[in-house]
Formats: sequence, C-alpha cells, structure tokens
Amino acid sequence: MTEDDWGYLLKWNNAPDVMELADENDFQEMELSEVQAIYRWISTHAHCFIIEVAGHPIGDCWLQRMNLTRIADQFPGEDVCRIDIVIGEKELWGNGYGTEAIIS
Repeated sequence: MTEDDWGYLLKWNNAPDVMELADENDFQEMELSEVQAIYRWISTHAHCFIIEVAGHPIGDCWLQRMNLTRIADQFPGEDVCRIDIVIGEKELWGNGYGTEAIIS
C-alpha cells in the first residue's frame, strides 16, 4: 500500500455494498482525509497491502494483532492475529481472489 492508492481506497470505502460486508458500523460516506486517517493509523498497528490481479488493484487487506476481546480471550497468552480483507471491485466477487490473497 502506497500514497498512490488513495483513489482506490476512497472508492472502496465509499461503496455501500462493499462496506456492508466489511464494516459492522452503519455506512457513512467519507472524505479522503477521513480514509487517510483510518489507514494511516492502522498502518502503525498492522501490515497493510493492496490486492492486485494482473497489476490492477482490486482490494486491500491488513494483518494485525487480534483486537477483538471476545476472540483474544479464547486464546490467552497466544500470538493471535486477524486479517481484514476487502475485494473492492464488486464485479470480481466470487472469483476466489480473497482466498488467493490469504494463501499466497
């Protein structure tokens, strides 16, 4: 993920059908500065990536320490992580790109 990716991240984070599946909060359209604040903060706590197919960005993901108490509490003392993943290009849903990104 680089500074060149803001246009994609803004587009995906402002797509209600994409965010309905990616975020448990009620959808609200965001300004670029809000998207930047989210990703700049998370990049200090996680490894952030853009998912590409044939050189074209189609989504994003990040790997971070588990921050969901209900899950972390099930594994005391363990190094548990989570992966947040979004395929932002809706026409590419169902093609296995999310799975491929995780296992590659």
